[in-house]
Amino acid sequence: RCNATEGEALGHSVTDWNIDKEATCAEEGSKSGQCTVCKKTITMPIEKTEHTPGDWEITQAATPTTQGERAIKCTVCGQVIQTEAYSLSPEEKIAIYKQNCTNYSYDEIARNPDTYKGKYAKLTGQVIQVMEDGDSYTLRVDITKKGSYWTDTILVSYTKQDANESRILEDDVITMYGMLAGTYTYKTVMGSSLTVPLLYAEYIE
Repeated sequence: RCNATEGEALGHSVTDWNIDKEATCAEEGSKSGQCTVCKKTITMPIEKTEHTPGDWEITQAATPTTQGERAIKCTVCGQVIQTEAYSLSPEEKIAIYKQNCTNYSYDEIARNPDTYKGKYAKLTGQVIQVMEDGDSYTLRVDITKKGSYWTDTILVSYTKQDANESRILEDDVITMYGMLAGTYTYKTVMGSSLTVPLLYAEYIE
């Protein structure tokens, strides 16, 4: 009559559960079973599972001068579960710089120097003169190979990247990566003026 209660409910008792829906990392599952006391069918949620991390993925590529960002996503639901900033290693910076350098012929850079000024170039040639000042070099290099000899001279300015770097000597065949800077005019030992293409080399092999 008055709805008063005595004692406390014992709670349901289920010994055999049936999985109605498997849980994933994206949503809960569910299970059901019959109470052995009152015979009522009981449904209970199953907690979400842990995410399954994949490999790092680049979301914003780093450059030689700026940091990038990468993320790890769950391989099941695709949710981002971890992010971090990253920088290129010194080796990666060098590799990218070299990849951005283009092969040009002597005729291209000598005939139209202003067109190629500021462009990154990869040039190979034989050193014919070395002017060394500590870690800095001014080189005259022939970059066109004709049979067994080289011709077509350019002027190269270069500073060693590392104090342990080997010296550059006359007759060395080198590959240079750097920025073209138009032309440079200098006096020869005979007193005449000579104008040649100029390269500011960043790396020399």
